[in-house]
Amino acid sequence: MFVPQNACGTPPGKSYESPYNTGLGIIVDTDGQKLKELIDQIDGSKWEVTYYHQVRTNSDAFTAFDVNIQPALQKYNEIEKFLLYLNNGIDTNVDDISGEATVVTNIIPQPNDVFVGSMFGARTGIFFINEVNKQSYNLKNVYSVKFTLHSFVDTAPDDINNLHSKVVERYTYNKSFLTDNTTPTMLRKNYLRKKYLHNLVPIIANEYVSKFISREYNYLFMPTTAGLYYDSLLMNFLDSILSVEDVALYGGINTIDTISDSTHLFTIFDMLAMPDLYKLANCSTIVNIRNENFILAQPRQRPVYTTPITGMVDIANGSDGLNISDIGCIGTIGTIIDNGKPIVNPAINNHYVFSPYFYTKDTINCGVLENAILLYIDGEDVPDDVLEILVNSIPMLTPIESFYYVPIILMLLNKYTGRTF
Repeated sequence: MFVPQNACGTPPGKSYESPYNTGLGIIVDTDGQKLKELIDQIDGSKWEVTYYHQVRTNSDAFTAFDVNIQPALQKYNEIEKFLLYLNNGIDTNVDDISGEATVVTNIIPQPNDVFVGSMFGARTGIFFINEVNKQSYNLKNVYSVKFTLHSFVDTAPDDINNLHSKVVERYTYNKSFLTDNTTPTMLRKNYLRKKYLHNLVPIIANEYVSKFISREYNYLFMPTTAGLYYDSLLMNFLDSILSVEDVALYGGINTIDTISDSTHLFTIFDMLAMPDLYKLANCSTIVNIRNENFILAQPRQRPVYTTPITGMVDIANGSDGLNISDIGCIGTIGTIIDNGKPIVNPAINNHYVFSPYFYTKDTINCGVLENAILLYIDGEDVPDDVLEILVNSIPMLTPIESFYYVPIILMLLNKYTGRTF
């Protein structure tokens, strides 16, 4: 018997009952349990395989894989990078190569499912799931499966070719679901999109900093025709969503600490940090300009020091309102980015960051980003195609739009890709 390192058994579980009423496609456990905690409780050697989850084409029970069954009558969803946790090793008896494993996911394995995995000096085998038992760890569901080797790919190439011909949809097992609360299986194209957007975050962040940073002071200033305007509300928000590595080229960014400022009110950036649609009505929609003769800076990679900046003013909460045209901001609000819809409705007036339509939840008149943020603060997922529209719009934005809206787009990307700091 071949016993993987650190493999161990699992407690006995109750008999498996097949939930055939869940319909076609990937069959999942809908209990909505948090699965991350289970990894520390289930000790076993990880085995990455390609799993083939059978799709029913009618009301009949699932059938064993058979090269003589036509693809139209036997279909599978392929899940690459799928993880099995081997329990007691693999019995290498020549006549019956078999084993047991635990599946830690909300996907419900089925008898007659198939998986393909490498073993025995990189030989790749096709294995059948023979038995499934539902088990519980601290009231959370996992599934124990028994499997046997059907054939080796190198000696039975027709088997793997036939199996591939029966794949109707390709998924990727999303290992990060254990930490970022996303789905454990994603369509391959969606997985690639997620990976692509994840890798874009530091690129977008560095381009943003490069565009607005003052090399002299190491602060990010608003794009204006005159004067140095600093928005401490936005900068503290930006500081919370980016890691040091994201802006490593600049050695960190100086920010002003306004958390204890007695004039600080609840703004859209507080809302983004603690999403709650019911609190939107409490958001301060207007800000004013506060003179700053000097800034007590606390940069990330340098000691605390005082930097005098002549003529600098700070955007702060207040009651006077801020009209971006009055301070000479470069560019306007309202760039069209999708089928005639602007990123943000240009009717901002003195409202801070977003238009009055956003603050009144008027989704018909809101811009694309405004509607995405309304979904976000209501606890809903922003569709990935909307995220792509927003990312693709970044080169089209005016300087003042880029200054305010790129950090918010970065926050949505962090949420979608599971990046946390």
